[in-house]
Amino acid sequence: MSAPVSIRELRVWGRLLLCPSLGRTSVTREFSTATFTWEGSRKASLSDLLASLSGTDLPHLREDRWEILDRNGWAEKFCREIAAAATASPPKVSHEAAVQAYTVAIRQCFKQSRPRIAEEIFRRMVHAGIAPTAEAYTALIAGFSLSEVDQERVLRYAAEMTAKGMVLSSEVYAALLAVQCSRGNNDEVKRLTDEMLSKGCQMDASVYGAMIRAHGRKGRAEEIDRCCREMEGRGVAADVDFMVTLVEAYSQTPAPGYLRDLYYRLAPPSPPPRQQGQPRAADSSSSSSQAVALWASPRLRDAFLRALAPIAHTDPRHAALLKEIMDGMSAAGISPSLESFTALL
Repeated sequence: MSAPVSIRELRVWGRLLLCPSLGRTSVTREFSTATFTWEGSRKASLSDLLASLSGTDLPHLREDRWEILDRNGWAEKFCREIAAAATASPPKVSHEAAVQAYTVAIRQCFKQSRPRIAEEIFRRMVHAGIAPTAEAYTALIAGFSLSEVDQERVLRYAAEMTAKGMVLSSEVYAALLAVQCSRGNNDEVKRLTDEMLSKGCQMDASVYGAMIRAHGRKGRAEEIDRCCREMEGRGVAADVDFMVTLVEAYSQTPAPGYLRDLYYRLAPPSPPPRQQGQPRAADSSSSSSQAVALWASPRLRDAFLRALAPIAHTDPRHAALLKEIMDGMSAAGISPSLESFTALL
């Protein structure tokens, strides 16, 4: 039996996991004991209590709830308890529920920029005898795809999935395409695109977003433009997430004129006369109504502020554009985010 769990931990775990029986047990015990530790006629641990929970409880663990768990310093203990419960004889928690809990933990670690901790959680899951599913592999691969230094990990874990006969999802293909785009391997990009389409995966906005993010890191404005035009040709509609990624990618290129052109394609004002030789950003919005809907998002306007802030000091045209965006946000009653304020300082 593992070490006793405090009453406070039990209450939080019960609330986070949406487990009514766990929550009721902990609250009852709290009123019947004078201390905040689980000590009485019998000692109990979380793994003991999991035996009375239904198999549908653990899958309700969401990323925002995991963040609270992690912030309280109980994440690793929770993973150990889940592993013990899943590998007990007989199992107290289903394999699917345990893997889902680990998968949420992995994604949350990447959100907090802790890739090595995410990989360690994955290894602990395997070491505990819990076989990772395609969903767990996907979480790991998607997280590593956000960093250029982890490209080999993306390829290695994707190869493991293939070797185990797992079906690669669009999210995994997006990570693989991002690696090859970063390396400038257009032949491999075409091969992967054909492969994913033949397997029923779609080239959606998230896949193109991963590709342009990779090109943006290398400063390839023309490749970003090509991806956008290909996306438009396939009839894929841009969403806010894609447009934010597009703005961030263009901001990393040596041709800031793309940002200016993109802004005038989205914002209500008519574009000014374009000078000869000025680069033209890809038209990622299929209609004016879609552009209006995209531009209504505060996130997209924030992305423009963050992108324009570093170059507005040296380029009068982009300084004027930055002011125009800020004036428009002020008129609409939209406040810039804290991150945007920081970039503007």
